[in-house]
Amino acid sequence: MLRAARESQGLTQYQLAELTEGGAGGVSRAAISGIERGTNLPGLEALVSLSRVLHLEPAEILERVDLAMTVPVDVSGLSIEDLRTQAERFVWAGDYRRALSIYDAMFQVLVLNPPQDEQERRRLTVRLEVNRAVMLRECSALGASEAAAKRAVLLSDGFRELQAEAYMVLASLHSHDGNCVLAEVMAEQAVKLSEGCENAVRGLAWCQKGAVLHRGKRFDQALEAYARAREFSTNARDSRNLIVVEGSIGSCLVDLGKKAAARKQLVKSIELARKHHDPAAESSRLVELGRLSLAAGDLDEADTLAHAALRISKPAELCLTIFRAEWLRHLIASHKSPNATDRHRVVYLKKLYPRVRGHRTADAVSEFEREILESNPPQEGAHD
Repeated sequence: MLRAARESQGLTQYQLAELTEGGAGGVSRAAISGIERGTNLPGLEALVSLSRVLHLEPAEILERVDLAMTVPVDVSGLSIEDLRTQAERFVWAGDYRRALSIYDAMFQVLVLNPPQDEQERRRLTVRLEVNRAVMLRECSALGASEAAAKRAVLLSDGFRELQAEAYMVLASLHSHDGNCVLAEVMAEQAVKLSEGCENAVRGLAWCQKGAVLHRGKRFDQALEAYARAREFSTNARDSRNLIVVEGSIGSCLVDLGKKAAARKQLVKSIELARKHHDPAAESSRLVELGRLSLAAGDLDEADTLAHAALRISKPAELCLTIFRAEWLRHLIASHKSPNATDRHRVVYLKKLYPRVRGHRTADAVSEFEREILESNPPQEGAHD
């Protein structure tokens, strides 16, 4: 991460060392080299000094340290290609933390054994930054994700496809943060950059544009964008994005009040996710289907769907889906016993909240903030 930030600003290790001089946190070139290779751990003063010079947010560093400590990876003897295969397997399984660790390990290998072709080295660097930005977003490390995506944009001149993907991440992050105007600008830029790229990239770009329009409550336009995404993804045989598109169409239909059509679409997305072994998408759509069941008054079915989502999302530590499923169970409990307080689950949700609070447009997060954090309900009684 520090090396990528340094290179994106065109600084050598010697220049970075000079910029940190004059304060208590001065860092030598040798120390910077060791930190970038992962052989030295910087002290607090050195870390603050480096982050200030490289314009890194302290929150980004803390998020990355937390994630890196949870899933250590041994990369000895593995090539970039070996690691890429491992990472793709973890991504497909929804194990985003372990995939992130693999991408970090790939960066270490790239630093120690860079390709002789400078263009190829730069392309691999940008690819890794984009991949890490996506994984950080999925791990709810939104500040770190944005920083990685911005570095990718800065480094991606000449790599149109990768630049488009970086803008997709930024569009997603701004959209989650509720900044719909900026999100739409980023999504539109991604669509423009994707023109002339492979169908898979165009499908991803249109899907992201649809998601931004959807969160901006422009549902008809969102459905049109999702239709374009479906067309490109079908032509590319991109099953992973098709799963996302079909589920997104279902969510959009929910917001349009077309509940019967939405249920049919969400079931289609869940079946597609199961067919292609995509647990992250399956668990997320199970929660949405559960909320539809709750709205229809079928509390038992809603609870069954919430439990199914948790069985899938907890082993993979999919924080946002876990939070949404637990919040669904809280809503179910409230419907069953309106005068009681779901105390134990609320305590658990409060522990999860710091990991998901950046997802401001997620219904479960905004509802939790409004109904629990702002209202301070009484603490008597509890549901199991």
